[in-house]
Amino acid sequence: MKIVSSAPPDTSYVNVSDIVIYPSPHVTIRAGGPTKFCQGDSVKLTATCVPGGGIVFQWTKDGKNILDANDSIYVARETDCIPLT
Repeated sequence: MKIVSSAPPDTSYVNVSDIVIYPSPHVTIRAGGPTKFCQGDSVKLTATCVPGGGIVFQWTKDGKNILDANDSIYVARETDCIPLT
């Protein structure tokens, strides 16, 4: 890793030797059924992450967080027929 800065280093703020860069996780989402469903139906979505330690999940809909949907498994339900992407 190379840190580039035009300012002198502020060693009281951070010790460069303490910086650890982890690889980006690879996430796979599997649907436990059809990804298009209608009122009264649902589909179980399961997310798998590698590496998996310390990962926090947050499921979203239309760009907004779904309340309390922060586990690796989410059961999607909808009142209208929608495609999941």
